[in-house]
Amino acid sequence: MRHGPDGASAEYRFGPFVLSPARRALLQAGEPVRLGSRAMDILVALVEQAGEIVGKDALMRRVWPSAVVEEGALRVHMTALRKALGEGQSGARFITNVPMRGYCLVVPVVRLAARPETQGPALQDAAQEPSALPAPLTRVIGRDEAIAAVCGALAERRLVTLVGPGGMGKTTVALAAADRLRAQQADGVRFVDLGALADGSLIPSALATALGVPLRTEDPFRDLLAWLANRRLLVVLDNCEHLVADAARFVEMLLAGARQVQVLATSREPLRARGEWVQRLGSLQTPPPDEGLDYAQSLAYPAFELFVERAAASLDGISFGDADAAAITSACRRLDGMPLAIELVAAQVGFFGLAGLLEKLDDHLSLPTLGLRTALPRHQTLRATLEWSHQLLAAPEQRVLRRLSVFRDRFSLQAAERVAQSDEQSVARAVMGLVHKSLVVADASDDGVHYRLLETTRSYARELLQADNDHADIGRRHCLYCLAAVATAAAELDTLLPRRWRDRHGRLVDDMRAALAWAFGAHGDAHLGARLVAESPALWFGLWLVKEYQGRLALALERLPPQDSGGTLEMQLSLEFAQATVALRGGAPEALQALERSLEIARALASPGDELRALWVRYGTRLLRGEYAGALDDTEAYGQAAQRAADPQLAYIHHRMRAVCLHFLGQQVPAQQHAEQALHPLAEAVRYTRGNGYQFEHRPASLTHLARILWLRGRPDEAMRLAQEAVEAAKAVDHALSLAYALAFAACPVALWCGNAVAASAYVEELDECSREHGLVFWQSWPRVYRAAMQVQAGAPPPFDPEQAGLQVGQIDVLATLHVDLVGPTVLRRAAHDLVRWCAPEVRRAQAMRALAAGELSRARAAEMLSAAIALAAGQGALAWELRARTTVLELDLCRDAACVRAELAELLGRVQGGAGTADVRRARALLGRLVAR
Repeated sequence: MRHGPDGASAEYRFGPFVLSPARRALLQAGEPVRLGSRAMDILVALVEQAGEIVGKDALMRRVWPSAVVEEGALRVHMTALRKALGEGQSGARFITNVPMRGYCLVVPVVRLAARPETQGPALQDAAQEPSALPAPLTRVIGRDEAIAAVCGALAERRLVTLVGPGGMGKTTVALAAADRLRAQQADGVRFVDLGALADGSLIPSALATALGVPLRTEDPFRDLLAWLANRRLLVVLDNCEHLVADAARFVEMLLAGARQVQVLATSREPLRARGEWVQRLGSLQTPPPDEGLDYAQSLAYPAFELFVERAAASLDGISFGDADAAAITSACRRLDGMPLAIELVAAQVGFFGLAGLLEKLDDHLSLPTLGLRTALPRHQTLRATLEWSHQLLAAPEQRVLRRLSVFRDRFSLQAAERVAQSDEQSVARAVMGLVHKSLVVADASDDGVHYRLLETTRSYARELLQADNDHADIGRRHCLYCLAAVATAAAELDTLLPRRWRDRHGRLVDDMRAALAWAFGAHGDAHLGARLVAESPALWFGLWLVKEYQGRLALALERLPPQDSGGTLEMQLSLEFAQATVALRGGAPEALQALERSLEIARALASPGDELRALWVRYGTRLLRGEYAGALDDTEAYGQAAQRAADPQLAYIHHRMRAVCLHFLGQQVPAQQHAEQALHPLAEAVRYTRGNGYQFEHRPASLTHLARILWLRGRPDEAMRLAQEAVEAAKAVDHALSLAYALAFAACPVALWCGNAVAASAYVEELDECSREHGLVFWQSWPRVYRAAMQVQAGAPPPFDPEQAGLQVGQIDVLATLHVDLVGPTVLRRAAHDLVRWCAPEVRRAQAMRALAAGELSRARAAEMLSAAIALAAGQGALAWELRARTTVLELDLCRDAACVRAELAELLGRVQGGAGTADVRRARALLGRLVAR
């Protein structure tokens, strides 16, 4: 939503706020909101372009027009703005960060100026948002009354279902009615075509995609309701008939949970949902028979008008007159005034002429009257129309049309030739004939020309295919086509920009779903289906449909044929299942079970490449579970397998693995050495791909742990720099999982360890946005961990008990390093059993402080525990923990020789490189200053 030149003098309302750019004032419930000048400039820029992404560079030029500033300054003021708006309170969300692009104000904005009615909804303008409403391609004829009836029904009811046979024009009427009602919906209108869905459980995901709602949890419906809770909009659900029961349940729950949402559905039968108002759509009115109407009089009837217009569109130069009126009227009546049937027949006038069309209708098409229709009259009427159109095709065209019905979305000519190969004539010639006869639609785009079948045509042709003897062979060909297509998608994952990759390959998912439904069906091929699942991680991970992929992996393993048990296919499926599970739920037990099976098979098959993948994933899973010694065992086994594989790039991955393990095992000096080796210039060749199993990009992952190690080694400024570099490296390749990893394991904790609350808050917000936008369920728990730590550091009590919050042990471990009040029994027990060495000195320091404060420990015993913590930290090379422990000894006056301890602390501070502004260094220096002044 862009405002005109006078936009600066207007006022704008969004949520509970009113913004006056001219007065540079922000009001909430009439009261001014305190906002710095830079934050005000940012807000004005975002409001002026509400619903659009404003680039970071553009924002910085707007806010600092005469100065060059770092992006960190923008993040600081953006954090202040979000805080002033109360983001995060009661789920409030006003500004979203779009990685690698900028920021966007995502709430509806109303301009309080002279022309509020000219402003569209704050959701993206329909011209820019494909799922808002598809643009009409032809003029709507004869449906004014039906459109008005739908609008009237929606004025009083929340659920209206437009019911009629296929081809009656339900979608056309629904879109026209929705367009009329658009201005009455504060948050706009959204259109969802369910025709491509074969599984009703995917309806919430389809609507979420149309709305642009990020799937933040494992339950898309819950995410959907949370997003729709306070929005007023109209949802058009098109083509519900094949999922009618699921659609009914979904709509009932949607309307119960989102009180301001309305639904307009189209279906061949009523949904039979609570509160449903059924609006039936009848045929177009045709001229009455035997009344001798001339051409001009007949044009007043919409069926006649539609026939003439579509015939003219199919053949340049065609014209009709009074002599043709009777024949056109007869054709329209025989076609029951059904728009699709009229369009199909009218398109053939150029081939047969009007007299020839009527003859074909007499000879080859039986049109049952209203009184003779069976239990499915409207279906039979459409079937009759489509059967007639099918009879007009040459035999090769008929065969190709039936075979093309396996495609659930658009397809290329090459794909058609692969699946629908015919011996009698080329598939290309048949497809061109089908396009000319309006049975296949051709769409031109930047990717070339693609083809698709209308849903009604596809359904009819699919029924014919099921009766063919070769339908199983066509299903198999379609599966093989999907195998080749996912291989292409995987190959292009590193050569195309992510958005471009998704645009090119995202549509494949509907064909994949159809192919897998056939493969695991009664007459399918479970082996081929399992191959398709095992070889398609690039598609599912690339579209972040990880939850769905995990389910398909589980089904493939369950249906795996006996001959594939213990072979390469089971190994691949088990490994991909483990990776999907780790991405969703971290170190879940079922991930480890799948990994054990995958590793067992890889070793039995003597497959070093697969053994390497399995070892790497098991290593990562054990790290997330806090099983650091076991992860080191996997690292050593990986190193041995890497030597056998003779791939020099694997050595850098091995260095990274050793660095991580040694870091968590408290061996910071060798950990630093391996981390630096992992970042050797030659390691730049190590790239992540979905198929190789290494999940995170190598460079940002290596920088992540080097940043942690350097902080422990007493180099906090360099640690902060590397943490930011890890974040930027992940953004540079637009890889969400690597970005979440860098934020959760480096940027957030290092900022908090340094006492940089502003940077920490910005990083936590970025982690929250990244994990929710991409549905990274496991990573969504990390912002909660860090926000709890920030609250406690600010003086508030812990917002939850870490022992009862369902956290994984790695999260409990890091919490213990962020505040003494967050040290719980689990980490104390792990430290006592030498299971959490990397932070053991800090845990012991916190344990001594808390026990001494509670009177549970003598001062002598506390001094002993702190001395042990100091010795342990020194032995690990962890100057940061040693600094904290020595400072605590002096603060609590637990030393016998204060002068000696002061000297040791001063010497230690001298070894810390930089960090003058960090909390621990400031605290130690201030303490020394006070002691010297005594």
